[in-house]
Amino acid sequence: MSAKDGAGDVYMADTGNSRIRVIAVESGTRTVATLAGGAAGFLDGSGTSVRFLRPVALALASDGGLYVADTGNAALRRIAPARTPLYPR
Repeated sequence: MSAKDGAGDVYMADTGNSRIRVIAVESGTRTVATLAGGAAGFLDGSGTSVRFLRPVALALASDGGLYVADTGNAALRRIAPARTPLYPR
């Protein structure tokens, strides 16, 4: 499942790799990056230090936060909004 923000960035739950990906489009070029997650597990933190276990669904909040259904951990997790854009626009 995915979510799209006002800038056109698409966020995807990469369930098999326990990561949250972002696909940004800048001047017609798509860039895929890991927003959060690394190895499978349960750990709060930032970036790739965060651990998810089979995230499947995402919802974008009005403040730019991202909610993640972390099904393997039976948890609803939140990724805080970035203070600066992920990619220069």
